[in-house]
Amino acid sequence: MSEIKYSPGPWSIAKQPYNLVVLDNAGHLVATAYGWNEHGHMEQPPEGQANAHLIAAAPELYEALNEVSYHLENNLPIWYTQGMHKRMKAALEKAEGKK
Repeated sequence: MSEIKYSPGPWSIAKQPYNLVVLDNAGHLVATAYGWNEHGHMEQPPEGQANAHLIAAAPELYEALNEVSYHLENNLPIWYTQGMHKRMKAALEKAEGKK
């Protein structure tokens, strides 16, 4: 596994008046997700919310993919670790805004 060069997770989402911000585990800003409506006013459109959830799930998604990749590269069955599927599903649910 390579050295992690991104802010450590988990990342979270905080609502602002016209946008959503993604924060790392120390509360530092990682990203801002916002959009405009058809009248040119800033608001929180559904795709902006979906983008924020996907960005916030990035560390967990990376870890899950890295774990699967390790098992495949070493010819290990992907079910080798008990909690792998559970971690993958949790990362996907976070990315989908369900968690």
